[in-house]
Amino acid sequence: MVTQELAEHLEIPPSMPDLKKLLDNELYDHAVREVGIAVEEELRLVVGNDCEFGQRLVGEFIKHLDEEFFVYNTFLKIYRLRLRTFFKFTRNPHAHRKITLARPHALALMTHALGLLSDIQEFRRGKGEPVRS
Repeated sequence: MVTQELAEHLEIPPSMPDLKKLLDNELYDHAVREVGIAVEEELRLVVGNDCEFGQRLVGEFIKHLDEEFFVYNTFLKIYRLRLRTFFKFTRNPHAHRKITLARPHALALMTHALGLLSDIQEFRRGKGEPVRS
């Protein structure tokens, strides 16, 4: 049920036109990988560190939020958990091996990841806490 709801709300950002091509060609694993790469790249842009990746990059991002914005500690903990979960269960598996996905599952994963990406872009623009929960 949740997977279907998320899948129905996928909005491909104009900055990622290749996602539609990947989805149209049923390359769902590649599409999820592409979004994972975008999230990781955006985190690098925010923290200004091109060397870190994965969980260490998440730590750098949370540290950056704590130092640069007025963000409640509870928010930092929740957001750290969301990003760490994304990297462990979405980004990492799809970055390191080929996984067969059904379209609804891929769309659900991408919807969640694109929500994270949008939040991170808001922080990069210096607008503080994102509106998503």
